[in-house]
Amino acid sequence: MRDRADKPVTVPSTTVRAKTTADDNQTASPLKFTSGDRSWTTSTASDAWGGTYRRTADDLSTAKRSTASLSVYGGTIAVKACKTPTSGHLWVTVDGVTTKVSLYRSYSGCGTVFSKKFSTGLHTVTLSAKATSGTRKWASVDQVSVVTTVITRRGSDRSRSGPRRVAGERL
Repeated sequence: MRDRADKPVTVPSTTVRAKTTADDNQTASPLKFTSGDRSWTTSTASDAWGGTYRRTADDLSTAKRSTASLSVYGGTIAVKACKTPTSGHLWVTVDGVTTKVSLYRSYSGCGTVFSKKFSTGLHTVTLSAKATSGTRKWASVDQVSVVTTVITRRGSDRSRSGPRRVAGERL
């Protein structure tokens, strides 16, 4: 590659981070909610993404679990939820590996509760409500974000990872 004066130009590498979000209040959200002991209901919070989040309750005496699931393409997966004094756990399962996340906090607030880097590719994410006691039985889901890092190498358009997309999203 040469500039206007016909001198050689070195093009540095460029890193681009693309973020795709599945939100609880999207009309055509790829998040699929299934009910266990109770159905998912929409609640409001000023610090929730878009002002709303979904919540459900779990009963310790049954094996039924309310879940939210989706398939995503990307590398880093982050889950936002709301923590409250009456919350139990949210089990975050990515490709069959489960991480138990406590949603208990002495005051209410929403934010990132799980974030982990995975190899770039297609992943299955399942979020399950799990009570920890009779009074700490609530779980919530606000948003799932997926980040794909694309590195363009010197003067080429080759990348280390594929296109960003949430399964079911039209490109």
